[in-house]
Formats: sequence, structure tokens, C-alpha cells
Amino acid sequence: MGDPLTQHSTLVQARSFEAPAARVFRAVSDPIERMRIYAAGAELTVAFEQLDLRVGGRDVFRFGRGNSLRFRGESIYHDIVPERRIVSSDIISEGDVRLWVAATTLELTPMGPRTQLKLTAQVVWLDGADEVEGSDACYAALLAGLDRHLGGNPHPRPAPRA
Repeated sequence: MGDPLTQHSTLVQARSFEAPAARVFRAVSDPIERMRIYAAGAELTVAFEQLDLRVGGRDVFRFGRGNSLRFRGESIYHDIVPERRIVSSDIISEGDVRLWVAATTLELTPMGPRTQLKLTAQVVWLDGADEVEGSDACYAALLAGLDRHLGGNPHPRPAPRA
């Protein structure tokens, strides 16, 4: 590895779901439903070692394409407002190499029978890791799995990259 480098980016993905905020929040916060969401997202395989979505709680998981669970993730939850938001910090590694660290916010906005979901990740890639597209794809796979789990079709809304 050459000189230590960092790359910063803000990734934003927004979707509108045909489900009330209480239903969307339950889907992303209940451990059994969360495992089903990842199972529904066929783009990535995810295996959870620990699921503890509460303030101060931690998720530990491995993921990758197919049977190659070469990446390890750890999320720590800092703020949770039921049916409104979840704020976490996330660390993604491959073996002993830390690839990126993110501050992630999932915001839910009730819109009658629908819910607007906005996922914002402020990411720093470490030591020249060039995973912008990879991390964006991880978040997209999560939202696609959530949509399939809820049984609807999301209405993607273009979101700018900062």
C-alpha cells in the first residue's frame, strides 16, 4: 500500500414506499424482518453475527456477492426515533484492512399511506480504497431488498451526491 490517502463523499438515496412509516420502521428495526430484507436483496449475500438495533447497540455482519463473504461490517447505533430516523456509524473491512467508515442516517417522512425514505451516508474511504460505487451499491441493494420485503415498487427519486 502506498501513501495513506482518504477520499470523502456523501451518498444519498431516496425512495417512496407504499407503506406507512410505522410499517417501514418495523421492517428496518425488527431482527427477523431485517434478515428477510437482506435475503430479499439478491444482489448481496449477508450473514449476521449480531443484531442489536438500540441506542448503543451494535450489528456485526459479513457480506459479499454469492458465497464470498469477504467483507465485514460493524454498525453502532447512536440515535433512534421510532418511525422517524436511525443514525449509525459503520465500519467496513476486508480481512485486516479497514476500507471505509461512514456516518449513516436513515430518515422516514410519513406521507399519508406512503413513506418517503432518505438514506444519507457520509463516507471516508481509507488508504486509497476506491469503493465509492461499491458502497453506493450496498445501500441500493438494502433499499431494493426493503422494497421486495414490503411487496411494492419503490419510486426512486434522484438524489445529488455531495
